[in-house]
Amino acid sequence: MEDRPRRSGAVLLGVHILAKNEAARLPAALESVREIADEIIVIDTGSTDGTPEVARAFGARVLFVPWQDDFAAARNAGLEAARTDWVLVLDADERVVAGRRVLRSLIRETENEAFTVEIQNAIGSDPWARVVFRPVRLFRPSAFGGLRFLGRIHEQLVTPDGRPAPLRPAASPLVIEHDGYRPDVLREKGTAERNARLLARCLEERPDDPFYRYHLGVTFVQLRRLQEAAAELERALEAAPKAAPYRPTLIRTLSLVYEGLGWPERARTLLQAEAPEVEGQPELWHLLGESFLSAGWVRPAEAAFRAALAAALRADPSDDNVRTFGVGGFRTRTRLTEALARQGRWAEAMEALRAALLERPDFAPARRLLEALVEPPALPGRPANRAPQAGRREQDAAPEAARAWQAPEAAGQAPDAVGRTPEAADGPPEKGGAAPEGDGHAAGAASVTGRCSAMPKTAAEAWAMYRATTAKAAGCRKTPGPAPAIRRMRALRPAFRP
Repeated sequence: MEDRPRRSGAVLLGVHILAKNEAARLPAALESVREIADEIIVIDTGSTDGTPEVARAFGARVLFVPWQDDFAAARNAGLEAARTDWVLVLDADERVVAGRRVLRSLIRETENEAFTVEIQNAIGSDPWARVVFRPVRLFRPSAFGGLRFLGRIHEQLVTPDGRPAPLRPAASPLVIEHDGYRPDVLREKGTAERNARLLARCLEERPDDPFYRYHLGVTFVQLRRLQEAAAELERALEAAPKAAPYRPTLIRTLSLVYEGLGWPERARTLLQAEAPEVEGQPELWHLLGESFLSAGWVRPAEAAFRAALAAALRADPSDDNVRTFGVGGFRTRTRLTEALARQGRWAEAMEALRAALLERPDFAPARRLLEALVEPPALPGRPANRAPQAGRREQDAAPEAARAWQAPEAAGQAPDAVGRTPEAADGPPEKGGAAPEGDGHAAGAASVTGRCSAMPKTAAEAWAMYRATTAKAAGCRKTPGPAPAIRRMRALRPAFRP
């Protein structure tokens, strides 16, 4: 590949990878792009573990660039050496996992100068512990007189005179998985400590820049220094323009820090003020719903989750703000199911859960919720798991107080509750509304009882999807779940079998 001649009339793609001591992770990155790249350039900033040899074994060109505490300088060395029409930028711990087949036709036929890609950052061992964002990673290096990177860290594309590149990127189908933000990897590589040092230098050079202060707050979160994170993020929010593209992610991070510090009221106040101000950001509405649900305010939680689903329909596909994997889709629908179940609105709850499973049948929290809420149907030739009478006995034994908020609420009225205080919108908190054990995805219906009015067809379809994907979801279901909460819900669930 290193000596591959230029094909006349072809549109060529180069892949640029920045690496230092990445011999163990680099092969997966290189293998993921070998079939689509006309040129691979690995910019090595001082490896001592054989990284250059690994790169050459895959046919990559290796550039040796001394590390100067400046990511932009290293990446620009790759751009100066590029011989292709398009460049895809990767890190050594990233892998392209989807979208490769259509990439060629995309760059050959487009008039765009740049595309965003979906990056899925693993933040834990659970396969669903991911955050997603869409940065510009695919671009024509010759655009606007020659694009370059600027910034010691969290570098941005600029024009030759140093101004932000006036890109109007479209969304590409490329999906990239990244595991560099998993806590174990952060500790192993010392990434957060390095980032904190570089961001401190950036703030020495530009002390009033809210962008760097926001990123310093994020880095303090990774270092588990939440008090300092809150202080930096609050300063960044005060200084950030309303139109700053990173502002929604700044609000998201600050609300999570408040929750982590045990200040849920601050988180709710922030989200209630900011979520309506930002168009097409389901993450903020979802977090508001989570906060309401943890506090036991089920009707405002329902309204917030519905607002998140609506915001997802209006979201810009090229927006690069961070969101939790599945928010605005199957994750939000699963939480909406809980909010509805805790009101005794079984038909709506089952419809929401069916939609979640239709989108991601292997989503473990949705599967656990189905197990908890509805008795599985009998398989052909087998008896049902238990007799209806047993379910009714368990129902009759449930406390009468658990029947709160069973009356259905008109779906069209639900969003009105979000802008009001919980007291005005929902009366006293639901009994048993405290934060559940485990991951919280299968907790709400523990406090609800009553006859299930769900349509048999809806529940049957949900169980059919569950069983059809049992093998696929086996790995996810090994994830530890909130077993005590599940047991409580099973004791209270309706005696219903599709």
